Parts: sequence; C-alpha cells; structure tokens
Amino acid sequence: MTEEEISNPKIIPEGWMPFRKGPLNSQHFSPTRTVPFKYKGKIYNPGANRQWSVDPIKDLPELEKKNYLIEEGDTLAYKLYLKITHFFH
Repeated sequence: MTEEEISNPKIIPEGWMPFRKGPLNSQHFSPTRTVPFKYKGKIYNPGANRQWSVDPIKDLPELEKKNYLIEEGDTLAYKLYLKITHFFH
C-alpha cells in the first residue's frame, strides 16, 4: 500500500482487500500442533521446535479454503486483512 492509502484507506478501490502476512507458527514443540500440513501438493512444517499457531486439523484447512494461506519459504503464513479484525469466531 502507498503511504496515502495507509493514511486514508477510504481511497482504496472498492473490492480490494489489503493485507499483510501474519505468522502461522509459534515457539515450542507440541505433540498435536507440530505436524506436517499439505498445501498445494507440498508438505509444510511449522519449523524445528515450533508449532502451528492454529489447530492444524480444523483451522489450517479452513484458512486454505478461504484462500488465506501464503507460502513463505519452507513454512506458511496467513493473510491479515485490513478490514477483517478476526478469523475465528
């Protein structure tokens, strides 16, 4: 986004949904969240001694379905939209 768009989001064209990348992993191993996840035919892991920040069985597929996932090297991030303040209800 431009500085002008950041300072005045009303000028962003209708239908556009600006976002930034958010991390999908957090510190520490977890027996239920340090598991592989298949996305676009590739296996992703949260990283050594890390875990997915969300439930990999329930929430990662939902993020994929909503097109929120972003490939970032050997792991995944997700889209944090400017106008959406939460994903999980």
